[in-house]
Amino acid sequence: MIVQYRNKAYRLPDFLIVGAAKSGTTSLHTYLKEHPSVFMPEDKEPYFFSFWKETPDFQSPDHLNGVITDIEEYSSLFSECKDEQIIGDASPSYLYTYEESIENIKEIYGDKFKDLKIIIILREPIARAWSQYMHFKKFDNEPLHAKDAFNKELIRKRMDLNWNIFYDYIGFSSYSKGVHSYLNSFPKVRVYLFDQLKDDSESLLKNILRFLEVSDNITAISIDKKHNISGSPKNRFGEAIWKLMFQKNPIKSLASKVMPKKIKKQVFSYVSPKILAKETIPDDIKENLKNVFTEDINKLEKEIDQDLSKWKS
Repeated sequence: MIVQYRNKAYRLPDFLIVGAAKSGTTSLHTYLKEHPSVFMPEDKEPYFFSFWKETPDFQSPDHLNGVITDIEEYSSLFSECKDEQIIGDASPSYLYTYEESIENIKEIYGDKFKDLKIIIILREPIARAWSQYMHFKKFDNEPLHAKDAFNKELIRKRMDLNWNIFYDYIGFSSYSKGVHSYLNSFPKVRVYLFDQLKDDSESLLKNILRFLEVSDNITAISIDKKHNISGSPKNRFGEAIWKLMFQKNPIKSLASKVMPKKIKKQVFSYVSPKILAKETIPDDIKENLKNVFTEDINKLEKEIDQDLSKWKS
């Protein structure tokens, strides 16, 4: 949509996928990008409304690259959008930074914030936290064992030391306050569950397309592909390939400079399923996290009026 901000017109998103991280947002971004009536930028996660006006300088192994804080640059992401297309932004930080994000959205959109559609997709919180942890691990960006990395006090210290917010494994899996705020701040909000995407991606995607008021014909969309897979190498050969192609080393650094982002994403999507295997969370850590998330799950159940008993079992 066209938004007037400080006497200047900007083409900005018609809808936002605000989170949660590691809950299928990359798959939704990719599926919607293939729809002829939807424009999704090549860079999936600009994080604009989380960090508008102030570029973060995170002091963690993963620095959260690609953050956009300038409205001109943000709007330019959508410059190739056709007149008949709607625009989306899938930045899963928006659910975690809900206070800042909602405030920034309303300031920029003005009265048009009421026309903005919000999509939230949520995953069982322990599985989400573990997936985020393994994501950092596989790129050599998490030095700690999970038992330590999931410690609340350790997480607090990391945040105090200005680590990337995605290292708040527990905070990113605590949904109730963020969901409540979006539901009470915007008139057009839909909340989905990751299991719905996993079990029946076709029905979920069609539901989203109808919510976005575009055709729910998905014949052009490759919904059978998996995206942003987590896990660890299946064997030593896979580990060697992974380290060579995706972890920090001179060859990878050189390839990153000459290889377009689109090609890198295609290579990653092709290689990951072949060499990575899911690593299950240890039972003792899982049991401890159940106690951490139970209260928030109970609040979320009431907020979205859905049975989440599977998350508590």
